[in-house]
Amino acid sequence: TADLADLQAGELSAKKIELGGDWRHAALALTRVSGEFDVGTFTGSARLDVPTRAVTFDLDSRFDVHKLSPLLTEKAAAWLAKYSWELPPQISGHGAVKLPAWTNQTANWRGEVLPTLQLDAQLAITNGAYLGAPADWAVSHVTYTNLVWTLPDLVAGRPEGLLKIYHVADDATHNYYFRIDSTINPLALRPMLNERQQRGLDYCEFNEPPRISGEVWGRWHDYERIGARARVAITNFAFRGQTGSSLTTELQYTNLVMQFFHPQLFRGMQTVTADAIVADFEAGRIYFTNGFSTAEPLVIARAIGPRTGHSLEPYEFKSPPTVRVTGYAPMWDMAESDLSFHVDGGPFAWWRFKLPHLTGDVRWRGDSLVLTNVSARFYDGTARGHAEFKLSEDEETKYSFFLEALDANLATLTTDLTARSNRLEGRLTGWLDITNAVSDDTQIWNGSTSLRLRDGLIWDVPVFGVLTQPLSALTPGIGLSRVSEARATGFITNSVAYTDDLEMRAPALRLQYRGTVDFAGRVNARVEAEPLRDAWLIGPVLNLALKPMTKAFEYKVTGTLSEPKTEPLHQLPKLMLMPLHPLQALEELFSPESGGTNAPSPVFRDVSPSP
Repeated sequence: TADLADLQAGELSAKKIELGGDWRHAALALTRVSGEFDVGTFTGSARLDVPTRAVTFDLDSRFDVHKLSPLLTEKAAAWLAKYSWELPPQISGHGAVKLPAWTNQTANWRGEVLPTLQLDAQLAITNGAYLGAPADWAVSHVTYTNLVWTLPDLVAGRPEGLLKIYHVADDATHNYYFRIDSTINPLALRPMLNERQQRGLDYCEFNEPPRISGEVWGRWHDYERIGARARVAITNFAFRGQTGSSLTTELQYTNLVMQFFHPQLFRGMQTVTADAIVADFEAGRIYFTNGFSTAEPLVIARAIGPRTGHSLEPYEFKSPPTVRVTGYAPMWDMAESDLSFHVDGGPFAWWRFKLPHLTGDVRWRGDSLVLTNVSARFYDGTARGHAEFKLSEDEETKYSFFLEALDANLATLTTDLTARSNRLEGRLTGWLDITNAVSDDTQIWNGSTSLRLRDGLIWDVPVFGVLTQPLSALTPGIGLSRVSEARATGFITNSVAYTDDLEMRAPALRLQYRGTVDFAGRVNARVEAEPLRDAWLIGPVLNLALKPMTKAFEYKVTGTLSEPKTEPLHQLPKLMLMPLHPLQALEELFSPESGGTNAPSPVFRDVSPSP
């Protein structure tokens, strides 16, 4: 026996060490080995059978084994440094090992001795961590035999749940296997990850811990051999700030490819499903097979990334549409995408248009987003069209589109385009072809258009109503008559629309416009009215007779669509105005009070719009 006190070996201090043993029948026995240290206690026993070189031992430790790091190899010390604890771990167990031949002075301990080591122990840790990932406690049995480590029942506890692991590791082949059942918050594992992985995990929020059950296998330090399969169930979570009610999927990972089988995402009553989603990390792509969604497109776009979300913000579905998707999306470079969508739903809003229902196909390929086969209910009529968008990470989105409308309600369409109520009537048919536009600047649109209106009342538009009073002075009500048809074609350059053939026909009137209007509503045009031009039978005769009078109804129009300013282009002699109001004109013509002036009659002085 031996009793030692106050020993110092490097950083290790021992208050007391007790040794006891005997030698009997060619066997050395250490019946008692105990130590009291500043960092815990240790007790144990051992027996060596000299002829067979077999060693058996028992141990019971409350000792901080980190203090042994200076005595370990660099590799062993680095492995031990992965673990930390506030209190020394509790280890108890027994084992056996066979020593090399007594005559072998250069024994290969790793090759000859380690394969004979057997260990059966129990481990308990309080307030510990692995690579900085904390746990309140952890317990497990540990066995080692034939170079194989086995932890059959490792359990780590945290406030929100448990992590249960069955683990096998082969020191000879370096192969490993984990079976995992987890209800802990994955955010607790953040310290274990590298900086890039941490950024990905930081996108996640979990109000409730996910349930993960699965297996992981592979070979240490050979990442291409990693394989896994699992079932995942998550409730009440968020990714990039976009919330979800639940997510379930089965997954498998081999050869740098992660496959998700039948994933189902619920967001309230909204769903996102797919037959399969495959993430190919070597190719840097995520493949979608038979994807189906009734979720808000903007939510999904924002979950993909801020750039994608920003690109889709102008396109708003008031109710989530039905979307089907196939193709692949890139993991890193958004220019590598190739996805096809079919969209069916509404109400839908874009720019100033508001549509109750919309269907169409979308192809997202690289920096190009193409819409085809688009059809919609369009202001009590129908519409069809197509569009193309050039997405840019550093610049504004460039786009072009074609929209053709059939039998649309002029009043409701104008209300949305101008954000003002009106008293318009009529059915509008036509097309708008924008060949060049930019998302954040509506002042550089370029394209062309063609429009036709039937059975319309348009005089509530101030720029069209500028001649209602002069015309009604000619014949009461003529300036407010219903337009049987109106037609125009035009071009758009830098958001300025130009036409030289806008013509509106009513039974007793024809109006012709030539000029420009920009997207701010500024007008620069010329309008000419031809009263009674299309009157039945007598229209051509009256038009010829009144041809000089039409000069009285030719005006220059400036200002804005809502507040136009007019200026007559011609000052006509009173004799030419006599057919309009003959008695009044003759009276003024021969009246001594007239003073011989050539000013227009009082009628036109009263009703002609100011310049």
